[in-house]
Amino acid sequence: YKRKATNTTMIISVCRHIVAVVAVGVLSLIAGTKSGEVPAVVVNSSVTWMDANWKGELGSFPLGNGDVACNVWVEQSTGDIVAYLTSSSAFDINAQPVKITKLRFSFQPAVWSSESPPALFAQSLHPSNGTVSIATSYYSQILIYVHANQPTLVVNATAHSGNTFSVSAQLQPYRTKVELTRTSTYSFCQQQYSTPDTILESPLPSIPVDNVCAYHRNYYVNGTEKGYWHNALTLMGVPLSTYPDPMENRTFGSVLLSPNLKRKNSTTLAGDDVSTATVYAAVDTVQGTTNDFLDALTSAGSSALSVSLADHIAFWTGFWQRSFISISPSTSTTNSSITEINNKYVYQRFLDACNGRNAHAPIKFNGQAFIVDNGKGPDYRDWGESYWWQNTRQPYYNALTAGDLDIMLSLFPFYHEMLDVMLARGKIEFNVTNGGYLPETTTRFGTYNPQNWGCTTPPQGPSTNTYIRYHDEGNLELLLFLLDTYSHTQNASVWMSWGAPMASAILNYYVQRYPPPSTGQPIDFFPAQALETWQCPKPTDRSNCVTNPAPLVAGLRSVLPKLLALPPHLVSGTPPSLVCSDLWVGTHADDLNKTATTLLNALPNLPQSRGLLQPGERLPPRPSNSENTQLYAVHPFRLFGAGKPNLTMAVATYNKRPFPCNDGWCQDSIFAAMLQQTEAATQQLIQRAEVSPPSGWRFPGFAPHMQDYEPSLDHYSFMRTTLHFMLLAPLDDANSTMLVLPTWPSDWDVHFRLHAPRNTQVEVLFQNGSITSMVVTPSDQAYRFKPVPPMQR
Repeated sequence: YKRKATNTTMIISVCRHIVAVVAVGVLSLIAGTKSGEVPAVVVNSSVTWMDANWKGELGSFPLGNGDVACNVWVEQSTGDIVAYLTSSSAFDINAQPVKITKLRFSFQPAVWSSESPPALFAQSLHPSNGTVSIATSYYSQILIYVHANQPTLVVNATAHSGNTFSVSAQLQPYRTKVELTRTSTYSFCQQQYSTPDTILESPLPSIPVDNVCAYHRNYYVNGTEKGYWHNALTLMGVPLSTYPDPMENRTFGSVLLSPNLKRKNSTTLAGDDVSTATVYAAVDTVQGTTNDFLDALTSAGSSALSVSLADHIAFWTGFWQRSFISISPSTSTTNSSITEINNKYVYQRFLDACNGRNAHAPIKFNGQAFIVDNGKGPDYRDWGESYWWQNTRQPYYNALTAGDLDIMLSLFPFYHEMLDVMLARGKIEFNVTNGGYLPETTTRFGTYNPQNWGCTTPPQGPSTNTYIRYHDEGNLELLLFLLDTYSHTQNASVWMSWGAPMASAILNYYVQRYPPPSTGQPIDFFPAQALETWQCPKPTDRSNCVTNPAPLVAGLRSVLPKLLALPPHLVSGTPPSLVCSDLWVGTHADDLNKTATTLLNALPNLPQSRGLLQPGERLPPRPSNSENTQLYAVHPFRLFGAGKPNLTMAVATYNKRPFPCNDGWCQDSIFAAMLQQTEAATQQLIQRAEVSPPSGWRFPGFAPHMQDYEPSLDHYSFMRTTLHFMLLAPLDDANSTMLVLPTWPSDWDVHFRLHAPRNTQVEVLFQNGSITSMVVTPSDQAYRFKPVPPMQR
């Protein structure tokens, strides 16, 4: 470990040994941990960089526990360790998700020096245990992690035996004045402002160690009536009492504390001549008084002192034991392609856990929790603050199959809280009673964002934005999520709490907006649109609008039979949470069973022509985007697929799709996997996995901007879904039958463990073209899993 070592090969070898020792040492902290508990494909996905020669935060690693997340990097110019810290509950006054603070950890001797690099240096991300480790010729280990079960970032530094160091830990709030918001102006009809952070001049007295604190408290610069929440609800005619302002007085911040360091000033802790030091950054969010927030932060800070690394690693060990996919190289595929698929699958699942587990809001499609200052500030993201369903949904299609229920269940409360706004908007825009819909591009309080709706558009609509004017298909996908969650878990309370109320509102919306004809003829879904691609510029003109759009018809044909197959007590009567709503008319309404049956019996057929699925029965003259809307009957709605009727027609439609595409939110690879197009699915899987990070970025699990904003959520999320459908295909029948390896290339070996309906898990080992082991848990459910012979793939 001497600086005088000059043999490059020896240095790299020793550095790799350091990294291996760090990883093994961290894993061994769990009593009784056995080798192999974390699948090797996950352990092998660790990323190691042998220098800090990168452009600042673009060279950051991601960490998180679902609620709290951070980017962490070694700064090239100073050798400091720097981090952005955020929380899924940190929203500014304009409902924009923002960072809580920036943190800086300075060491002497420095961790890195560009002018005089340490003889040995390695910084590594270990998805297997949710840590970043740094090892150098002076420091045996600097371990960084966001604790899995506490809102706390931990930084622990230890020098090699005989060495000591100086260290400072500093809060660096970056919101310093009232100014026009720089987060994004996409959503706004009026100028909106951001406000400064507050640095607490005194320590929090009830925390038993030295500490410093900074926080952000939301307030309106020009009065509530000019604020974003007020503007959005008022523009769309929703009474302000329908959804009380979730932004004003929301207060979020961090306390930095350490048992080894002393308070130097109001932002800095420091210590000299130490051989080890631990610093904690605890965070919290409260909507209430400043004292309420400081009390909550004090509690979080005090709890941080007792966080256990062993508990943290135990969570990640259990997380990776839930499920895994490990593909082995074959003679027809390069080792690097297989490695990319394995790694990118692990990275995206890791990011989903960092972003979405037990979160207070959905994973943000445009940058996730890991945006950085790329020239427009650390909180800027293209497309603004709203949650766009078509871009947000995909990680949640992976959650149940991976066994990540804690990610899936975080989605539902966010939308459930919007029910009253849905009911109000249904009445205002379509004169619907006891019904409503979620906008395609929703604010966190259930309205369109004002600019999307149209800054001068009356509340009754229609929206002047034809991209989202009648774009309501995502409502049916949300119901599909809820139904699939019940199918997987058999948990009636989840359905009754979130599913039944949402289904009542959405189905009442459809049955009243498009009432079934008394003549017994099919429903005429007009005016309507098929996603963003086939729009409705003239709602009174069938030649310039959509009649019976394929996504809407397919969604109802998918959701309604699943709903009617639920146990009778889950679909009868009005859900209590709706009866208690001030916007619900009467004390009882037609039960879900009756509404669903009425709709199902009156549905038109899926649009078809010349042996192909069509985007709609009638369409405007030209498309406006590039979604293959006719194939939404395949994904997300699973009406066609392996083992299901009319596969030939679906395959022919796929082969003649008008917009071939295999990046970002494009669904081609999923279609191919579901339609047993093995060669196409395999090649597109490889193509997705081999995409490089955004220009200038370093971590290989971050996807480029594409249709969203870097690091994009969609690209690798769609890759994961493709892989799932290549391995398991649901027949969606009464037995919840699953086809095993329906679209798998015979010359790829694979070992996987995945989850299926009825609380089942299947683990399969496929080698040399055949299944050598298949274990279903519980074993009495094995009859539901049907391997697909190679000649049928």
